[in-house]
Amino acid sequence: MTEFGMVLTNPLQGDSHLGYVGNIFPSVSVRVVDPDTKTELSLSEEKADELRVKGPSVFREYWRKPEATSKEFDANGWFKTGDIVQYEETWRGELPRTLSTP
Repeated sequence: MTEFGMVLTNPLQGDSHLGYVGNIFPSVSVRVVDPDTKTELSLSEEKADELRVKGPSVFREYWRKPEATSKEFDANGWFKTGDIVQYEETWRGELPRTLSTP
């Protein structure tokens, strides 16, 4: 996705795990939103929800396209990635704050 640079990463050392998109960068804030109701949810290992991101690596706007910009950002400035993710506090004790694709 070109709308943001690095927001997630796998660790340099250790194994990569199929389906896991990586750890959340410290400078990036994430939240998950119920894709049906659009209400913010707490990060939970119980359910897969839509990922939204905010941070210095997220673009600010589509150039000369304010309608497109307002469609892709919510009222609080969170970018709607459209990705459905599931949060995991750790993956086998190795990866803190990890997101995976269900």
